[in-house]
Amino acid sequence: MSEARPISETNAIEAAAFALVFSREFEEKEVEALYSLEHSLKSTLSSYSKTSSLMVNVIDNAPAQQSQKMSGVLLQSFQDNGKPSWSLRAADNMIIANCMKYDNWENVWPKAYQLLLKAAQCVDSDSNSIARAVFQVIDKFVYDEKPKSYSIGDVFNSDSIYLTKQAISSGSLWHVFQGWYEGIADQSAPNNEVLHTLKLGSSFNNEKLVALIDHTIQKNLNAPTLSVKEFLVPQTLEVGSALADQLFKELHDKNVQVLHNLLANDQLTAIGLVK
Repeated sequence: MSEARPISETNAIEAAAFALVFSREFEEKEVEALYSLEHSLKSTLSSYSKTSSLMVNVIDNAPAQQSQKMSGVLLQSFQDNGKPSWSLRAADNMIIANCMKYDNWENVWPKAYQLLLKAAQCVDSDSNSIARAVFQVIDKFVYDEKPKSYSIGDVFNSDSIYLTKQAISSGSLWHVFQGWYEGIADQSAPNNEVLHTLKLGSSFNNEKLVALIDHTIQKNLNAPTLSVKEFLVPQTLEVGSALADQLFKELHDKNVQVLHNLLANDQLTAIGLVK
């Protein structure tokens, strides 16, 4: 009998991303300031490269003119098997810290916070507020062999509110994409809702069936404005930013809530969400 297993021994997380979206693109002097991350993060992220973006200008009926401009940086660290373990991308109007070797929230979030803080301090500006905070988690469950008799209940709770009747009856290959708004605890915020986008499905990868959960949660922050200092700068060296900690912890908890409704009980046990 085939069995679907989480991709990790302790969880099913392939990647967890923490992102800050700014109200405008980084200016040239801000991009140049990001270059300092090559040295300040060298002990944490040993691989460093600059990124560029393509610009296309079309004037009347003249042929399009293309040019490139430097847009930011990409820094990475790697596992023993050569796969990335962490990455930090700061380009255009976004800063993204991505963990590809996730163990638990208590270890991952403090490192993600430090990476976001280091990059955000480079582009800190009175004219560029943080517009959105985003948390994305990709979970995967892999079958040890092609199932002879597929059941969506191998991984998912068949009664979950996030599954459709069509998906349940479609066999081993299916896809569901949905989104919704939900309130958060901070009732003092001008906009106290977060936007969920949830992609679910199964597909064959290297002849193995893989169940996918791609969950993104984002919170708008720019009402009226929120600066880097207000959102990220720590109160003390020992304590991080209370505002960033609170928000990203709540986004994390909402991801866990979705998984509790979405996954079968044995899979919740396998990833440590049911003791």
